[in-house]
Amino acid sequence: MAVEDLMTRPVTLLRRQALVDEYANGSPIPPDEEAVFGELQQITREEPGPAGEVSAAEWRLFLPAACANMRTVDAVEVDGVVYELTGAPWPVWNPRLGGFSHVEATVVRAG
Repeated sequence: MAVEDLMTRPVTLLRRQALVDEYANGSPIPPDEEAVFGELQQITREEPGPAGEVSAAEWRLFLPAACANMRTVDAVEVDGVVYELTGAPWPVWNPRLGGFSHVEATVVRAG
């Protein structure tokens, strides 16, 4: 079974564009959206003691190998929730197949 066969969850890639100019004059351009299938799994969760009801969680996102050009500025939407990428996505190399098998990224909820 190929790893992509396990990616059954609809994911919308939000590929963000640069601002109008290099000095950030103007409004952000709406992101390009691309629908793919992936998988999202929680990897950490915590609620720091003195912080009250503030909680933090990280998620691991699995995407098809074709998404290897994701950038840290991009985001994804899964089940109506937007997640921001933290750190660079990792295109996973499969030496047996001699190619990339999938992409893994760490994400956090936006906002």
